[in-house]
Amino acid sequence: MDNALQDLLALLNQNNTFEKAVLQDSDLDAWRQAVACSPFLLTTASQHWEWIAQDFARTRWANPLTWQDLEALLTQLQQEGCDFEAQLRKLRNRVMVRLIWRDFSRQCRAQETVQQVSLLAEFCINTAVVCAEHELQERFGQPVGSESGRVQQLVTLAMGKLGACELNLSSAIDLIFVYAESGQTEGGRKSLSNQEYFIKVGQRVIALLDKVTSDGFVFRVDMRLRPYGESGPLVMNFSAFEAY
Repeated sequence: MDNALQDLLALLNQNNTFEKAVLQDSDLDAWRQAVACSPFLLTTASQHWEWIAQDFARTRWANPLTWQDLEALLTQLQQEGCDFEAQLRKLRNRVMVRLIWRDFSRQCRAQETVQQVSLLAEFCINTAVVCAEHELQERFGQPVGSESGRVQQLVTLAMGKLGACELNLSSAIDLIFVYAESGQTEGGRKSLSNQEYFIKVGQRVIALLDKVTSDGFVFRVDMRLRPYGESGPLVMNFSAFEAY
């Protein structure tokens, strides 16, 4: 504990801009507890103290995050000019730092932590689906239902801990991908069946969340709870899913 805190204080002493403004005497015990319990927090603070200091100074991380807070943070990261994979990973890292600090410094109950991690996962999944569909529609157009004539969208079902909003700090996310109707894509350079199209969307969503880059990963994705498990198709339409 002492070594961890000394490392953090040494870091603060190197940065006069934030040293006094960020950590007040009342914060030291909270930081001591959190840093001692989390090597991730200490490492991230050492590497990215400037943005941690700015964020902590604004609100002292006194309240849980909302969906709107996550949207604002993603917008900020988009303005920094990094690609979408990096944006999601930086978003995840910044939010996790805050959640770990609140949890290990005893600023919140365990129930809040799992709800906040679940909120982060839901936001990242939703954002990844939107990004994947946008990327693929530029080439293949929009998937249209053969019966309704309406544009179809990927529906993501959360299972396991995420389905119960009980995702912990190290949990993988269990997902099932479905869509409403069979049909074909329209308006692109190449047409695909809706099944082929949504398989590509699902594969891209998994990569956006699960792939390890220099910025880490967002969430580990487990698709084994889908119908027929690993031997089953990555996505199903509603009729096939209902029949299963």
